[in-house]
Amino acid sequence: MKTRKIFLFTILTLFISFTFIVLNQTNSVLPFERETFYKTNLLQNGTPAIDFTLKDITSQSMKSFSSFEGKVVVLGFFTSYGEFDTLMMDVYKEILTTYSSSKIAVMMMAMDPATDDEPTVQSIIDSFQINWPVFRDDGTVTPYYEVYASPTVYLITPSQSVYFHHVGPIDLENLGPEIDIIIPDDPPPTGGTIPEFWQKNWIWVMLGGIGTIVLSGLLIYRRRIVVHNKKVRAEKFKRRQQRARKR
Repeated sequence: MKTRKIFLFTILTLFISFTFIVLNQTNSVLPFERETFYKTNLLQNGTPAIDFTLKDITSQSMKSFSSFEGKVVVLGFFTSYGEFDTLMMDVYKEILTTYSSSKIAVMMMAMDPATDDEPTVQSIIDSFQINWPVFRDDGTVTPYYEVYASPTVYLITPSQSVYFHHVGPIDLENLGPEIDIIIPDDPPPTGGTIPEFWQKNWIWVMLGGIGTIVLSGLLIYRRRIVVHNKKVRAEKFKRRQQRARKR
């Protein structure tokens, strides 16, 4: 009887110890495996962005992704129930106040259309005063980008290919340098830059300056001649009058 109790106690102790070890390993391994799974399943840089035409719930109009060609697109995937999705709202606003709207666009994609119906998405738009496009996925966009967690952010180049992706919240301090790499430069002034202009056209500018000086001198000289001639004629006329009076 005593031996049986010792045996049962030993079995119970081993079972508890094994369970404790498994739980510890699960807690330490699963987050890494989950993060690795999400990262390795995201699209590689250079992959063409998928074109879509969906209803923009913010403006209540249909919009195509291809219409944003020429701009950097910050494409954020979200759900209404995501714990960290709301953290990205201020980041998106900061992006739009930092960069020119002619160079960058922000858009959000509700990745769970079954849960995030239009009224739910509209309430998010109203709550956070969103003024950028917000779409509900039709079941094609999220699978194409292989997104399995929210928030997930993609940066799309002006030529509409994938450049950068990130799973989880990210601030502008970390996202900004990636944007700066692909954002379009300001177009050069018409006719080239000022140094290029002087380098190519200095001789014409010099000749133009000389011509202006010569022309100004001729005009001044002509004016002096005209004034002098008037004085001479006036003096001759005066002398004639004096002679006429003497007679």
